[in-house]
Amino acid sequence: MKAVEEDAKERAKIKKRNEAEAEKLKGKGNDAFKEGKFTEAISNYTIAINKCSSNPVLYTNRAQVRKQVPVSFSEGGVCVKGVHPVGSLAEPLPIVCHIGRLHPKGVAFLSLQYT
Repeated sequence: MKAVEEDAKERAKIKKRNEAEAEKLKGKGNDAFKEGKFTEAISNYTIAINKCSSNPVLYTNRAQVRKQVPVSFSEGGVCVKGVHPVGSLAEPLPIVCHIGRLHPKGVAFLSLQYT
């Protein structure tokens, strides 16, 4: 029983440490977002999610950053780059897009990942 209690205490310490690290990363992501550094913000939020996946704010913040990055691509293209939002000094967000098939009414993606 003692081993189980010690294990529970150790897990609680690790969880608390991960939550604190996730909060720091969230702050860095917020700062990067305010500065228009979308790639950095997404990266910070993603690492924070890996540390503390139970915090819904991290997912929401990352989604908000992704909404700010318009994506354009050409038919048959594989490597796609995000573009600067209008009136922003933000850096472009590189994205790799693997297109499964093109359809007159839209595009079917096999995968889309931020690089």
